[in-house]
Amino acid sequence: MIFTRTLLLNNGLSIPQVGFGCYQVRSSEPFFWALKHGYRHLDSAVFYKNEQQIGVEVKRAISEIPGLKREDIFITTKVPPNYQGYDKAREIIKQSLINFDLDYIDMVLIHHPSSSGLKHGDPKNKENRHGTWKALEEFVDEGLVKSIGISNFQSKHIESLMKVARIKPVVNQFELHPMYVEYETIETCRKYDILVEAYSPFAQFNKALVENKVVVGVAKKHGVDVARVILCYLIAKGFIVLPKSVHEERIANNIKLEGINLTEDDIKQLDELGKNNSLKVCWTSDDVE
Repeated sequence: MIFTRTLLLNNGLSIPQVGFGCYQVRSSEPFFWALKHGYRHLDSAVFYKNEQQIGVEVKRAISEIPGLKREDIFITTKVPPNYQGYDKAREIIKQSLINFDLDYIDMVLIHHPSSSGLKHGDPKNKENRHGTWKALEEFVDEGLVKSIGISNFQSKHIESLMKVARIKPVVNQFELHPMYVEYETIETCRKYDILVEAYSPFAQFNKALVENKVVVGVAKKHGVDVARVILCYLIAKGFIVLPKSVHEERIANNIKLEGINLTEDDIKQLDELGKNNSLKVCWTSDDVE
C-alpha cells in the first residue's frame, strides 16, 4: 500500500514523509509518474535545472488526476552556493517562483553553507548564508514561500544560524543512509525541533550498501527489495526520505511501504552499519566556516 504519512513541521504545517527526489531527473515524465503513483512531495533545487518541468507536470497532474489540488502537493527548491547572500537570494527565489508558476513554493532551503567563489574557510560564507536566511524569512512574510530550511548544514552551521534567525529552520536535508549517519548533526536538529531529511538514501546504489548482507537479509525476511528496507528503516527513525528514480516501476515501488514492519532486531542490526560512517557518497561541508 502507498505510504501517505505526514510529519508536523515546527511552524505548524505538515510535510509528506516520503518525497520524490528530483536530482538528475532530466525528462519531465518521472515527475508526473511520481504524482500518479501517490507521491505528494517533490524535492527540487535551482541546481537541478528542472523547476519549470516540475511546474508543468504538477499542473498536468492536477488537471488529470481526479481530486488532486495544488495544496495537496509539497514543492521544495533550494538556493545554490552561487546565489548566496541577501540580494542574490532574493533574485533567484523570484526566478524559482516564475519557473514553477504555482503561485507559491512550499519550502525553500539553503542548499549548502558555502558560497561559490569563496574558500571554505572564509568567514564571508557565514555572512552570506545569514543574508540568504534573511531573504528567505522575507518571502515567508510575503506568503510566497510557506516554509524555509537548510541543507548540508552541520551542527556548527546550525548553531550559528540560530543566533540570527527570526524564523527557525523547519528541516535540515543531508546525506543519510544506514552506512552514513551524522549523529551530532541529528542531535542538534532535535535540539531545535528541526526535522531531518535524508537524501541519497540508497548511497547512489553503492554495492557496499545495497549488497550488504544485513540489508539483503532483512529484505529477504520481509519479502521486499533492498530499497524499500532502507526507506522503511529511515522512516522508522523519524526521518523524511527522498528516493529517486527515472523508471516508473521503481518510482511506484518506492512509495509502497505501508505494511512493511521492521522489527526492533531489524532496526538494531541496521543501526550497527552506521557506527563507523564508512560510506559517504555526496558533497561535504566539514570545512566550511
